[in-house]
Amino acid sequence: MASWVNIDPGKLLWRWMKIPALLASACLMVAVGWLPAAATASYHGKVRIIAKEKVSLDKKRVFLGDVARIQGGGGIASSGLSGLYLCQAPALGETRMIDAGMVIRRLKQKGIARAKYVLDFKRPVMVTRRYQLLNPDRVRTATANYVQNELGDMAEVKIVSIQVPKAVKLPRGKVSLVIKRPPGVRLRGKTPLQARVFVNGSVARQIRVVADIRLFAEAVVVTRPLGRRQPLTRNLVALRKVEVTRCPKGFFSSLKQVLGMRSRSALPMDTILAPGMLEAVPVVKRGDVVKMIAESNGLRITTQGICREAGAPGQRIRVTNAKSRKEVFAEVVDATTVRVSF
Repeated sequence: MASWVNIDPGKLLWRWMKIPALLASACLMVAVGWLPAAATASYHGKVRIIAKEKVSLDKKRVFLGDVARIQGGGGIASSGLSGLYLCQAPALGETRMIDAGMVIRRLKQKGIARAKYVLDFKRPVMVTRRYQLLNPDRVRTATANYVQNELGDMAEVKIVSIQVPKAVKLPRGKVSLVIKRPPGVRLRGKTPLQARVFVNGSVARQIRVVADIRLFAEAVVVTRPLGRRQPLTRNLVALRKVEVTRCPKGFFSSLKQVLGMRSRSALPMDTILAPGMLEAVPVVKRGDVVKMIAESNGLRITTQGICREAGAPGQRIRVTNAKSRKEVFAEVVDATTVRVSF
């Protein structure tokens, strides 16, 4: 007797329905590029562009070879697809997403038809620009060395502080620094300086640095209050080590430079004497009769003159010739003589 096999009609129908579904899924996977090239004949002769997941760059520009692997394709694979420019890289430390649409547009601009390549971009590629931070202590050291070298003739230089910007991002590479001061800026007090930052020999950044510089030196100071036009004697001045940071017009570093001069105006005690505060003591005054000397090519002429203003040795004053009544400028030689040039 033949044996019968019980077949459930419902299960048989389900099995037959699964076959078309599997075939449809396989076709979909081929269409979006999820199957390897060897699994389908549709990749034959085409370039396959496979996206990377994450990319870190040191460059300023992003190329196709940076964000994708390029496989196969015969002819067009060798036409420089890896060097196909996509976009500018993000700023240092920042991230940019590169999607399939951007790649397709660039390929189209290059004249590569969509039928010649298979694009495998399941999601955008995350591109990050790498960087390094500038060491603030390195900038401070370079600035301090610059100031010391520039002010090497000073008795003492004290740098109270050096202000440097925080978190300065640089491209990766070998860093070097050059410190400069803007035109007309003097190295004293809070001084703005410029730091040029080089990476691998090229200028990467230019930052502003502020150095608080204090200067100390031996200078002549007033030991007692001075009146207007008061002659300076040894009991009125002294040589002391003081801060000369706020002496924009300079200062005297020797007592010999000031003795015999007089103050132009009243000065308080402990004033650091500067050239503009003093003047030479006149040896002639208005109305004095002096000997006028004129010399030229071995010829010497002398006559009497009348001073029209006070003057110290070396100063030029107005003098009237007693005979001709002509007024000329003459250099004061001493209390009795002036020299006329002609």
